[in-house]
Amino acid sequence: MSSKEDERMHLIARPRRLPEVKQSIDYPKERRCTNPYISGVAQLLQNQSAHITHLNETAKQEESLTKVTVQPKEHTQYTQNAIRVENHNYQSNLSDYQRQLREWNPHEDIYSKSTDPYKTLFVGRLPYDLGEVELSKHFTKFGEIANFRLVKDVKTGKSRGYGFITYKSEISLRKAFDEVGESGVLIINDRPVIVDFERGRTVHYFKPRRLGGGLGGRGYLNEYKQQKRFAKMKKNQNIQAQRRSNREYR
Repeated sequence: MSSKEDERMHLIARPRRLPEVKQSIDYPKERRCTNPYISGVAQLLQNQSAHITHLNETAKQEESLTKVTVQPKEHTQYTQNAIRVENHNYQSNLSDYQRQLREWNPHEDIYSKSTDPYKTLFVGRLPYDLGEVELSKHFTKFGEIANFRLVKDVKTGKSRGYGFITYKSEISLRKAFDEVGESGVLIINDRPVIVDFERGRTVHYFKPRRLGGGLGGRGYLNEYKQQKRFAKMKKNQNIQAQRRSNREYR
């Protein structure tokens, strides 16, 4: 073996330093003293078990003493009459709804039977004081109108807030739908108007909102009023900014 290998083996085989002996932190055996009052936990567990058993028996006795049989409350004559009237109203409304559902047949409607459903536009959210002539004026810009009808209440004769417009071509209908649509961009007498295709005769199983169908709720006016309020605030801010600039210019 070479001298370098002998030197390396000598370093490897060299004994290491012994670990340092630390002083014990415990007391010596002859100096230890244990508390004579410390005992085991067996007696404590036994006493705890007896205490829990006593509490359970006491709770059972109190429950048996306080338990009272509650008699079912009998309805008074007034309550019975109210329940009877409510059931009668429910059955009456249900039968009326079922009758209207059976009678509703848009294909046999005498007002729209002669019109083409694929050229008919539904117009909703109309002002209740709007007439048919005024309604037609707002939609003649999209194309030539063949027929228009404002739906009215049979008993009162007042407008129900929607109507139908039939164009002579589908191109005019699609133009009106694309420009107005469901966004409410057309404003008539401070009300946002929406349009849609006539779904009663073109969509299977479609029902109007009065019969539990339809497409939407009544939150559209809140959104429109909010937009109108923001526009008014912005207008006032612009006016104030213009006044400030005029004062600074002077």
